Amino acid sequence: MQKLWTICLSLMMGISFVASYPAALVEAPAMKTPDESLEAIKAKAFMDPLDQLVQSFPDDFNTCTQPQETAQPSSSEPDAPASEASSPDSSSQEAASSEPAEPAEASGDPSEPAIPANSDNAIELSEFYIPEIPLSQELQAYTYQQCQEKQVSYELVLAMMYHESNYDPSAVRYYEDGSSDSGIMQINSINSQSLYELYGITDLQDPYENILAGVSIISGFVHQYGEHDGLMAYNMGVGGYQNAIANGTYTTTYAQNIMATKSEIEGLRQNA
Repeated sequence: MQKLWTICLSLMMGISFVASYPAALVEAPAMKTPDESLEAIKAKAFMDPLDQLVQSFPDDFNTCTQPQETAQPSSSEPDAPASEASSPDSSSQEAASSEPAEPAEASGDPSEPAIPANSDNAIELSEFYIPEIPLSQELQAYTYQQCQEKQVSYELVLAMMYHESNYDPSAVRYYEDGSSDSGIMQINSINSQSLYELYGITDLQDPYENILAGVSIISGFVHQYGEHDGLMAYNMGVGGYQNAIANGTYTTTYAQNIMATKSEIEGLRQNA
């Protein structure tokens, strides 16, 4: 009798626990909101985290998962004409079509920068162009620009070009050690690697790259040694220049000739 009573008591306690379990599940606030069904809760449990994030945005929030739509204007404000917002008016189009395009000066080399031919640039042309120098306007303009940027005398560089190559961009001089001097400023091939690393220069036969290389090199020497001694270093190399100074040689015919030609070119510019 005692054993039977114990079994009945256990059954009654189990039934009471099972009866109270669904109520606890329904009342759990973390599992369900008032507007969600049990099926929605189960679906959310297996939803991808990114999908949950996207669905949590408000409906008018623009995300990268949907194309952005143009907002429609309010009915209380007048609509702006689409043609005015997207394209110029017809009078502007007619004016643009009636005006001829500004011509670019033709050049033998398509990579050469053209000099616009108009009255405003006539003054600029007189700042650098010397008709007596057998060098195109484009190359004189580029040389002048590089000299201005690197703060070296324009007349000095033109004088160097005369003595180095007589203004010949195709001039090449070969040496027994296998090196060569190329172009209008006779840049030695030993400098090719450093010029490529510093300025991206790959073709010393190209007059623009050659001028960039020459002006860059001489400007460094001029800033360090002055014009006269800078010319010695340009012609002899740094080691040769230092040896010459150590041996009591303070000038060379090369430096003297270029300084004299520089003075002549300065006179041409003053009389222009």
